[in-house]
Amino acid sequence: MIPKKNRLGNNRDIKKILFSGFQIVGKYGTLKYIYLTEKRNAPDYKIAIPVKKILGKAHRRNKLRRQIDSVVAGYFKENRVNSREGVYLGIVFIPNNSEVAYTDLKEDLEDILRKIPINESSKSFASEDRA
Repeated sequence: MIPKKNRLGNNRDIKKILFSGFQIVGKYGTLKYIYLTEKRNAPDYKIAIPVKKILGKAHRRNKLRRQIDSVVAGYFKENRVNSREGVYLGIVFIPNNSEVAYTDLKEDLEDILRKIPINESSKSFASEDRA
């Protein structure tokens, strides 16, 4: 289960990421992200994992959510993100297949996460395609 401090619970932030965030497409899903600000101490990232019912029954969808969360949490634990105070990375990962092996999902998702610029200033967002 995603810790509360790492959940994107605000519907406004999720819509902002979906409609005006940056997009990276992988083999097993699409990751959308944007840098967001928070007045108090912000975590490194906040994530939402919307899984459509077409991907299977509830136990399959929940297992997929847990696997995705595990990969993302492990990635940020290994690669500490030095974000500015009050700035965090808002992530929405939309999977497109529930029948994928965990190792394949982990490889694909880590490749996608490596493509995200760690700080806003580390890459010009003007050259990136918007979703």
